[in-house]
Amino acid sequence: AMVIESLMNMTNLGSLRFAFPHQLYMSYDNKTFVDREVNLLREQGVLRTLNCSAGTVLMKTQDYIDDIDKYVSISTNSNSNSTAVTVRCINAFKYWGTNCHQTSVVQQRFLDGTVKSSSDIDKHEDYALTNEDIDALVKAGFLLHRRDTNVKALWFHHPRLGITSGNVLSMRKQILSAVKKNRFDEMSDKQIAKLKLRQTGSFVQFGLDFFLADLCGIGSLRLFRAANGTRVYRLT
Repeated sequence: AMVIESLMNMTNLGSLRFAFPHQLYMSYDNKTFVDREVNLLREQGVLRTLNCSAGTVLMKTQDYIDDIDKYVSISTNSNSNSTAVTVRCINAFKYWGTNCHQTSVVQQRFLDGTVKSSSDIDKHEDYALTNEDIDALVKAGFLLHRRDTNVKALWFHHPRLGITSGNVLSMRKQILSAVKKNRFDEMSDKQIAKLKLRQTGSFVQFGLDFFLADLCGIGSLRLFRAANGTRVYRLT
């Protein structure tokens, strides 16, 4: 529950509700505790993990499921060539999103409907996806083909994750560059707040604390307090 509370504090800053696990390390001294809690919440289906170029992302499973309805259009014509998907496909994928706790899945498991394991005993036709379903979900942005393995597999994905990840990477570079140019390789939070930082993707705007927690979490910056209580960030 404590980790969820910290997660929500982070994700409320942006319209795409997510946080990086390393950001949660800023709230607790014990990283093992955070990892254990996050893994438990994943197994319970409360959290979903997604991979992106900026790192592993944590997202509340219910937010992920809600976004399927928000971003995926339902096909009313079985012969349609659009990216819309059928109601059956959406319902089946929602079950996958809620009950499959892995970050990626071998394509054959989607086709077989083996949601919780690769065992034949776990096969369930109601949750099996067709190749057409998978193609539609890829086009919709909720699945992404893996390119790092010879086995056909797909990442769980989010249609806004790519551009949001790019935003995070851009902000990392901008803030680190500014701090590096400053005296003693450090800046106060007030100095950083005055920087003319440019976020990409206007529909996902995060607060400055989101990015500072990100940079401290990955070990690029270290936070300490000056004698007057000012928060100061220094390059590591």
